[in-house]
Amino acid sequence: MSATHGKIRIILVALCLAGGVRAQTGADFLDRFGSMALERAVFARDTFFHPAVVPFRQNEVRAVLASADSAEIPGSACFGPYISGSLGGKWYGGLSPMLDLSAEATDQGSALFRTAGGIQASLRYGDKLEIFGAFFGGFERAPAYINAFSDSLGVLPGLGRNRGSGDLSAFALPAFAVMYSPSRYFQVDAGFGTNSFGSGYRSLLLSDAAYNYPYLKLTTDVWRFKYTNLFAAMTHIGDEAVRSENFRPKYTATHHLSWAVSRRVTVSVFESVLWQGSDSLSDRGFDPHYLNPVIFYRPVEFAMGSPDRMLVGADVQVRLGKKAALYGQFMLDEFLLENLRERNGWWANKWGIQAGATVFDPLGLEGLRLQGEFNVVRPFTYSHGSPLQSYTHFNQPLAHPLGSNFYEAVFFADYERGTWFAGSHTVVSRYGRDGGANMGGNIFRSYANPEMIFGNRIAQGIRNDLVFQRVSVGKVIHRKMNLRLSLRATVRALSTDGGSFETEAFAGISLSTGFFNRYRDF
Repeated sequence: MSATHGKIRIILVALCLAGGVRAQTGADFLDRFGSMALERAVFARDTFFHPAVVPFRQNEVRAVLASADSAEIPGSACFGPYISGSLGGKWYGGLSPMLDLSAEATDQGSALFRTAGGIQASLRYGDKLEIFGAFFGGFERAPAYINAFSDSLGVLPGLGRNRGSGDLSAFALPAFAVMYSPSRYFQVDAGFGTNSFGSGYRSLLLSDAAYNYPYLKLTTDVWRFKYTNLFAAMTHIGDEAVRSENFRPKYTATHHLSWAVSRRVTVSVFESVLWQGSDSLSDRGFDPHYLNPVIFYRPVEFAMGSPDRMLVGADVQVRLGKKAALYGQFMLDEFLLENLRERNGWWANKWGIQAGATVFDPLGLEGLRLQGEFNVVRPFTYSHGSPLQSYTHFNQPLAHPLGSNFYEAVFFADYERGTWFAGSHTVVSRYGRDGGANMGGNIFRSYANPEMIFGNRIAQGIRNDLVFQRVSVGKVIHRKMNLRLSLRATVRALSTDGGSFETEAFAGISLSTGFFNRYRDF
């Protein structure tokens, strides 16, 4: 299971079970540190679990942590509402502050900072209904590459529109969820947030890296099967729409079936269809045909020539004992078997592959966790003949932050002992961008009229080589709030085959509650 999945902008509900009765309804929204603690507990207990569906259901998390030996979870999460208690009768409430303060100096002599905060609240009735809400916002002076990203797309990574001006960015991020569980086997969620499918740090199917969106989710959890139906309303922006606020709606219907084959092997299958809400001929809106809950219903229509875009995929995790796991993911956008066999570089053979491994306490070093992951996605993947139907939301990819046409290797080394922690985060990638030619590196661009029909290869076009390195050391100030003080240093180096080379280096201090993940390692 990923140590970093689960960026949901709502609330990190309690993982500490002592001193209170927990509801069966709801879901647990975990940041990187919470996910690592839960992952260690799952491995140690050697239990049935569905790591590829994030956020997790509360009853899953409770079952794991209630029986896990806390000594097996160094630095484990006892996160929860800062203030909580009974409101009378069957009503319970919780309230938590959100804080993100940082100051960093750069190698250019300038200063970076972030001043952000917010509040999270939860309200629960009995064991069937739970309501979460949150608001997070603030200002920052970001690194140059983040400013370039925002200038080109009009948004901040994962935070929506940039509401600032000049070199000062501003953002406002609301989120909420209503969760109702009529039985232990079924749950209905409606909210404004993100969801993710996959066992790795990245997801090639659906990730939590983009901005929040409205969704309706139905989860059926019976025996060793967990079946998820997710319906969501996405937004197409485009350069002109950022200025005019003439946003265009599009919709997705997703099915995901996870099967815990054994205590150590979990296999999942995935399908998703995306369609635009309107075109020059009609205002289609949400198509009720896609409310059909049966998995692999949609490919039948796709084979009959439907214009809607389709993705299918699979995910697997194999735990090796109680300290290690292998995982992988395969995504298929479009292909022709004949051209795939001939390996002729046909432009429409569009797929992605992920392979990774996680190890706890290697060489007996208790509290250390290592993770390595490799991702590759072919050109033109996630794009569509109509840019409105690209696999994107709010000018960001819905899967991998690099979009398509790349190789990537990611490595984490995390150590946590008591209230102290340290970590190293390394990303090395090679990706191709379009320039004037249509080389399949821009998923917001129509795949019509590709530069080459055959002979396409991964990272073609304007080649970019990226190295991102961050190291940090710090201390947990308040475990329940997950308030952490850290010193960190980051170096980002990017070179292109045109001969340009640019580096950014910055270091400083951060005080953050860390309730959600941020993806800026691109």
